[in-house]
Amino acid sequence: KYSYSQETLTSQLPCQYCNQKYKPQGLKKHEASCKHRHDSEKDRARANKQYEKDVKKGEFIEVLIYGVMDD
Repeated sequence: KYSYSQETLTSQLPCQYCNQKYKPQGLKKHEASCKHRHDSEKDRARANKQYEKDVKKGEFIEVLIYGVMDD
């Protein structure tokens, strides 16, 4: 078994990604999964933003080619 001090057992540190507080013994594991989730959300947001740009660009090209825009 581990022998943690009372301070270690009662202290909590914030996650650098979500700012929720965790005991020092569990923080490293949480941060690893939280980082993965955080990176996935950033990638998804970036892809959505690019998709919106591509759709707008496609609508603009459609207007140039056909002269009208469908709603």
